[in-house]
Amino acid sequence: MNYFQPTERVRIPHTWRTRKNPFENIWTEICSWLEIGPDRTAKSISEEIRFRYPDQYHNGQLRTLQRYVKAWRSEALLTFEYEWLKDELTFKNKRLFSGLFFVLNYA
Repeated sequence: MNYFQPTERVRIPHTWRTRKNPFENIWTEICSWLEIGPDRTAKSISEEIRFRYPDQYHNGQLRTLQRYVKAWRSEALLTFEYEWLKDELTFKNKRLFSGLFFVLNYA
């Protein structure tokens, strides 16, 4: 017989940051590299960053950079899909309305 029941904890997503973004100063530069070469890995970007800024960045920040690159890619993909879908729907609506216009004028 169990008389003790633990209370149910409500889980909330962890959205806050405990540290400052180390790539904040060069993020626009990183984004331009990703736009030019979206298939670049975070490791290759990290190596280039360490080459350009030797005393500011180190190997231990690779995982953080991977998270930021992953977020950039998902946002870029959503933007691409939205633009593609918007263009596709506009094209289909034009075809639909032109066909409807033809039917109404023909009748």
